[in-house]
Amino acid sequence: MGFVFMYFYGLERRLLVDYPKGDVSADEYEDLIGEIQRLLSVYSHSNSLKGYASRLLDYLAMAESSFDTPNTTPVTRERQNGLPSQLLVDLGIFSANHQPIPADWAYAWVIQDSQFKLRTAAERCPDEFKALFTRRYRERHGEGIVVKPNKTLITLSYRPASPSISPARVRTQLPNITGLKKPTRFLAELVDRACDELDAFSRFVGKHPARWDSMEALALLPPSLAGERKTEEVINLETRLKTRLQSQDVARVPFTELAAGINLGSTAKPTAKSMASLAGFLEQAGIGFEPDYRYTGILPHQDNDCVMFETQSTSQLPVSSEFTQAATVMRLAGFILYGQSESLNERHYAILTDYLGQVSQLSELERQHLKAYFQWELERKSTLAGMRKRVDAMDASQRNQLEQLLVRLASADGVVDTDEIKKLRRTASLLGHDPETLYSRIHSAMAEPTVVRQASEATTGFAIPTPEPETAQTGTSRQPLGQDAIRQKRAETHQVASELNNIFAPDSPASPSHVSRDSQPKGNASDTLHTGRQKLDPAILHSKRQDSDQVAGVLNDIFTPEDERVSDASGHIPDDHRSLATSPLQDTTDSGHPDQADSDPVGLDADHMALLEAIATHEQGLAMNEAETLARELRLLLAGAIDTINEAAFEMTDAPVLEEEGNMLLVDTEILEEMKG
Repeated sequence: MGFVFMYFYGLERRLLVDYPKGDVSADEYEDLIGEIQRLLSVYSHSNSLKGYASRLLDYLAMAESSFDTPNTTPVTRERQNGLPSQLLVDLGIFSANHQPIPADWAYAWVIQDSQFKLRTAAERCPDEFKALFTRRYRERHGEGIVVKPNKTLITLSYRPASPSISPARVRTQLPNITGLKKPTRFLAELVDRACDELDAFSRFVGKHPARWDSMEALALLPPSLAGERKTEEVINLETRLKTRLQSQDVARVPFTELAAGINLGSTAKPTAKSMASLAGFLEQAGIGFEPDYRYTGILPHQDNDCVMFETQSTSQLPVSSEFTQAATVMRLAGFILYGQSESLNERHYAILTDYLGQVSQLSELERQHLKAYFQWELERKSTLAGMRKRVDAMDASQRNQLEQLLVRLASADGVVDTDEIKKLRRTASLLGHDPETLYSRIHSAMAEPTVVRQASEATTGFAIPTPEPETAQTGTSRQPLGQDAIRQKRAETHQVASELNNIFAPDSPASPSHVSRDSQPKGNASDTLHTGRQKLDPAILHSKRQDSDQVAGVLNDIFTPEDERVSDASGHIPDDHRSLATSPLQDTTDSGHPDQADSDPVGLDADHMALLEAIATHEQGLAMNEAETLARELRLLLAGAIDTINEAAFEMTDAPVLEEEGNMLLVDTEILEEMKG
């Protein structure tokens, strides 16, 4: 390179010393410029030669300029000591003429001026940085910033590589605005903002250089940039999805179709990162879906459907605590109404819409996600596993409101079937409430008036006519029963029952109820009264009396007026001394069961609980032969003990706590923690 520089010294002398004297013709001048450009291409590996040659060409170009108009395009070269002379002059011309600095010139300024500190994102992703910087510059400053001329003028200079040649200078009357603080501060803010927006994309590209154009990478770009780099497959996918949403608010789409044409990564199975990327990518096209891992933390199964909807805004993540609590409500609502998506009526949706409307902290996009999440839960056979921690975060008032909401949803269609009652009992236990109080809540909810049409002052139409006086029904001979007649009939019934009891009362204590009629002697004289009638079997009489009491209780509930059913402070019910019949919906399990006192809060006795906890101490599982030995020590049969323990787990969490994998017996610690509460 020493010989190259000696040759370059001669070129400098001809251009800087001899040309101003008139000793170099115009043709030779052009040949000299071409020779320097050839050296740049041949010795591009030499930064020293490249710097001197570039600055010399830049100086010569500006020395011949009139400084009246800026260049047609900004000069952009690799970073060197100072801005290119042509760019410096262009900026001075914009300022002197009070013209805005275009975005392309502003970009050329920030990437070549050493006072702007470009971060890794700008250097690793130069194309993305340029596109984003110029876009943000136009969004903020329109056609560009106008810089008022300052007093510092531009002086163009070149220090030759040859030590025998003096520096060359050209003075101009243009302002040098590169040292002003206000415009440089504006540009520095935009540089930092663009780098911030590109940081995630830059880190991903740094780790996976070969996947810079993958869906995961594009999802990390700002929406405006990602939209410019969509592949044909992605554009076709967005078109198909938007077509589905043209005629409906939400649409069910198989997950395989939702992710069609998009590379989710090295594995076909959805992962947290790939699903978050897919959700962010589709959101840029105005499409949202559930389950969205960014919102609900749930990954869809490859064989399941997703619920899709159209969005009008972008997500503000992470989600708030109010959204997390509302998502818990939607999950429990879907748990109660599982499989009823086709039979839900307007009242179901009105209840949920009213609830979401009361949570004022939710954004409109969050409400869309919650509604779609509820629709997705309706078709997913979920359990209560993992819900304990979420419910524990609620206070007593929130739990009461949640249970009331679930009861209203279950009874919104006028029917609460046995499956819904079972699920409501489980959610009541989860919320720390007594399941037996559900029935009064259900009756109250079903007694709510049904809204036929919302009231409005602007509503016009026919008024409800005044009902005519009640008259006896025609076509039937029956008359409505009066309350006095009901009391009289009840008194006569009790009197007749008392007389029959005196007639058929046995002379000796009743025989045990387990003795059958066939085991009693027939035709014995002692079993016959003087009337010649045979006495009734005491066991049968006792059974009939219980049946009669139960029927009387039902009749009493039917015919007793509401004001007579209300008990006083001592629990006495007027005009009726019988005990209330057990509700058909109530649990008739004897609270005095001898095993219940010794059972654990999870519903297991001490031996079964000891077996479960002993197995749980083995994180990798317990061998079946060791488990059988442990069960024998506790005087249990292992197979039966496993069934008993899992039945208790199903009752509380709808999932087994013990699982057999090969020759090992494992404990699901999450289910065990939920069972213990």
